[in-house]
Amino acid sequence: MSTKRYTTPACMFCHRKSTLHLDPEEAAALRAGVPIQDAAPNRSAPERERIRSGIHPHCWTDAFGPTHEEENPMTDITTRAFRRFVEVFAAEDTAADLASRLSCTEIDALVDLLAAAGAEDAAACWLDHHGPADDPGDEHYLSPDVTPDSR
Repeated sequence: MSTKRYTTPACMFCHRKSTLHLDPEEAAALRAGVPIQDAAPNRSAPERERIRSGIHPHCWTDAFGPTHEEENPMTDITTRAFRRFVEVFAAEDTAADLASRLSCTEIDALVDLLAAAGAEDAAACWLDHHGPADDPGDEHYLSPDVTPDSR
């Protein structure tokens, strides 16, 4: 399935925008003014808030404390593991070494995870290293005469 790249409003706390992928139905519903909970019912509340207002989940937690979901004792472990994952996979040399070996589905999942963590530059870096390795007709294919900056 093809996705639509969407840039959120700037987060009111860190003032950074996020880029994420919406499926075509979500994008069309949002353009038509459908409420976010109806346009993206399969997304979590923090994801919908990020789409609607640009507020990153970690910015929300820093400002207001943990949500009910975050009070789970496993959250601390999960959060530390998630941050470590993002730290490792946000490195450009990792993207340069691995991006060409991933399928489009795998790269989209990784890009979505990095973007959800607020690492939009790292997400774009993975796409930039993945695209040239795609075959013509693949979702992220970049012809040899197109550089990531000229898209």
